[in-house]
Amino acid sequence: MQAKLWRVAALSPWDGGDLTINALHLYSASIRVDTAAIISSSHHPSSGSLSSIAQDPPGSTVVFAASDVKSSGFFVQWEFSTAVEVDGMRIAGGDLSALTVFAFMGGV
Repeated sequence: MQAKLWRVAALSPWDGGDLTINALHLYSASIRVDTAAIISSSHHPSSGSLSSIAQDPPGSTVVFAASDVKSSGFFVQWEFSTAVEVDGMRIAGGDLSALTVFAFMGGV
C-alpha cells in the first residue's frame, strides 16, 4: 500500500515507563524512504529533539514521557510529498526487547 502519511501509534514499553529511542526509520524493500519526510508527533518529547530520531547513524536520545506514550492519542508520523510504500521500520535505543508496537498504518 502506498500513502503520503504514515504513523506509528500505541507504543508500549513493558515496564510502563518513558519511551527512550534514538532512531525511528521507515523502509521499503530494505531501502530507507523517510529522509525527505516531515516527521511530527502528537506530544513533544520530554527530552531531546524529534528530528534526532531521523538521523543516520542514530542521533541523540529522545525521550517521551510515560504519561504521553500511554495516552490514546500518542503517535509519531511521517508526511511525504508523494505516496510511498513502507514495509519496514527500524527502532533503535533504550530497551527495545521490552517494547511493543501495536499500530503502524499508512494513509491515516
